[in-house]
Amino acid sequence: MKSPLISIIIPNHNYARYLSTTIESVLKQSIGNLDLIIVDNGSTDNSREVITSYGRELTAIYQDNLGQASSRNTGLTHAKGELIAFLDADDYWEPEKLEMQLEKLDEEYQFIYTGLRQFDSDTGLSLNSIKPRFKDDCKLAYLKFPTTAIVPAGESSVLMTRALVTKVGTFNEKLNSATGRDFFRRCSNFTKFGYVDAELVNYRIHSKNMSDNRKQMMQDTKLAYELLFADPQWEFASKYRRSCLTKLQWSHLKTNIKIRDFYGAVGNISKIASAN
Repeated sequence: MKSPLISIIIPNHNYARYLSTTIESVLKQSIGNLDLIIVDNGSTDNSREVITSYGRELTAIYQDNLGQASSRNTGLTHAKGELIAFLDADDYWEPEKLEMQLEKLDEEYQFIYTGLRQFDSDTGLSLNSIKPRFKDDCKLAYLKFPTTAIVPAGESSVLMTRALVTKVGTFNEKLNSATGRDFFRRCSNFTKFGYVDAELVNYRIHSKNMSDNRKQMMQDTKLAYELLFADPQWEFASKYRRSCLTKLQWSHLKTNIKIRDFYGAVGNISKIASAN
């Protein structure tokens, strides 16, 4: 039986050195009928050369560097599939990734994610294995565990239905590192989350994704939770607001101290004290 058409959207900015591995991991999936879309965000390396070398095996879209959220939204406007997946340009998949997820998709579970393997980009050695943890109705997870990645491999691990995407809308382009958290949180309004308990995403650890800009990441997460508590569909969350934000502030305080941002640490101490 032929599988439904799956659109895979890969945003790229100056990751030519990893891009072939990423693309090949899609083309070598154990199921076919794939609609591969690369959205290049104004790369200045040889990304275009790598992309064009695949000819008609993929659809290439070139735009200015407007961020990953914008590139995913651009990809969605060109996607033809009944199902949607995303893959970051520096990650890659195991061959059975989509097939194993497809087996778990149904009307009740229109959002399936996986575990991941973190590996060192220079040596290829495995650094960590992160198993899926949250399933079914995940709305409370976003409130009780604000410092935990509910979908640990982020966009690279998810397979979802187009029907779900249509309900949720687009990625919020005001966010950067927290855009996936915000989008997935909105997905939980409409579907239960399911997962494949296997390391099917290989997540590359390198200098550009090792939280060099932790202040920005903290601001991004803070904004994502401001959006959550302002969302009319999340009125029920008001009773969790205090405990949720306190957990977030404690986490940010620890990060402030770790990166020696003592001004930011004082600010978070003040917020924690005023909340209690």
